[in-house]
Amino acid sequence: MSKYVHGTDAAEQERLRKLNELTNPPFLAFLRPRPHEHVLEVGSGLGILAHEVACRVNRGRVIGIEYSPDQLAKV
Repeated sequence: MSKYVHGTDAAEQERLRKLNELTNPPFLAFLRPRPHEHVLEVGSGLGILAHEVACRVNRGRVIGIEYSPDQLAKV
């Protein structure tokens, strides 16, 4: 089994959360998710982006897939 690229300790998770705060708004502007769309996010981590997309596709569906059991346990 390969090792998870990002660490799952608290400091690394906080770093990734802050990175999401910086990068998600322009990425969402680029994606322009619409209320009826279905979205798949592969490598969801803590699901921060998937959650933000889900808030915009209220009549659609968002599915996030994550490989790391440690990440899933923190959600």
